[in-house]
Amino acid sequence: MDLALSEFQQKMRDTAREFLERECPKSLVRELETSDTGHSPEIWGKMAELGWQGLATPERSGGLGGSVVDLAVIVEEMGYAAYASPFLQTTVAGLLSAEYRAPGELLRGVAEGSLILSSAIAEAPGSWAAHGIESTAAQTGDSVVLTGEKRFVEWAAAANYLLVAGRAPGSSGESGITLMIVELAKDGIELTPLATTGLDRQYIVRFDGVRIPDSRIVGSAGQGGPPLRRLVEITTALQCAYAVGCAKRALDMTVEHARTRTQFGQPLGKFQAVQHHAADMATLTEGARLVTYEAVWRLSERLPAAKETAMAKAFTNDATRQTSWLAQQIHGGVGIMQEFDLHYYFREIKAAEQKLGRTRDFLETVAKELVI
Repeated sequence: MDLALSEFQQKMRDTAREFLERECPKSLVRELETSDTGHSPEIWGKMAELGWQGLATPERSGGLGGSVVDLAVIVEEMGYAAYASPFLQTTVAGLLSAEYRAPGELLRGVAEGSLILSSAIAEAPGSWAAHGIESTAAQTGDSVVLTGEKRFVEWAAAANYLLVAGRAPGSSGESGITLMIVELAKDGIELTPLATTGLDRQYIVRFDGVRIPDSRIVGSAGQGGPPLRRLVEITTALQCAYAVGCAKRALDMTVEHARTRTQFGQPLGKFQAVQHHAADMATLTEGARLVTYEAVWRLSERLPAAKETAMAKAFTNDATRQTSWLAQQIHGGVGIMQEFDLHYYFREIKAAEQKLGRTRDFLETVAKELVI
């Protein structure tokens, strides 16, 4: 397999780098961090003009018909800029909805940038796996009645719709899972904000007898296990791409610091220990990028990717964390100052590590897949 980017993807990466450097300086990041939603509708609209939200949406719905790899390129550059936005959640929910024949007007809204989507899967234990879902989705006539509580729902206050997983009463495991698109403007939905380490916004979302018409079910009622697995795998792989982007920026900042900061009459980069740290950071970051894009490529090709996605998340969690630690060591005290930008990447990497499950959970998945 060739993990090199195509000419189109390289141009898209360069365009994204230029756009985010111009439109999303750290002054804006600081401003959004203290805002109510953490989301910039102005930047969202400019991203839509570039066609980013419709990148993986089918052409029949106004999108570009791109791949998961295309999304990863953009998400990685967002990590490089430490720009947290609903892009990942919206495009993944839109892609999955397109694959399982969601309403056309919803997909057109995603492609146009007029709608924001997110996913509400995890519950109290924090697991995104089917066995952790306890919210009930009871079939009543031509609709489903949803009751339950979801945790760690990103961008819920900014979103128009949530892709929610519930289960039929009395079911277990993947059996009886239903994925549905829930409009947040409905009665019976309550949002409670959570404190986060990173720059995103997360919420507890409670559903109290919310009625969802069958037309808003993704796939078939009670048959949501396979699309849920695909949703989790794509989200996990793209979260890795975001963390890789953060690590790459931390590496670049550290190399520049070592080149220009003098100590004992010479640049820090002249010291062998600093060179070893920088080499380790580069090796870890490139390794994380390669294992991430292998998983992303398999997901784009609709190949089995449970093992590769779990490997990517487990390795990326450790590699990017070590990279951020080494960056802090080389920078010294300035690295953790709020006035200096490096702390954003340290925080975003730590936040990404905690999402979608623990590292040991992903290692257990790899072990099971190897045995099988």
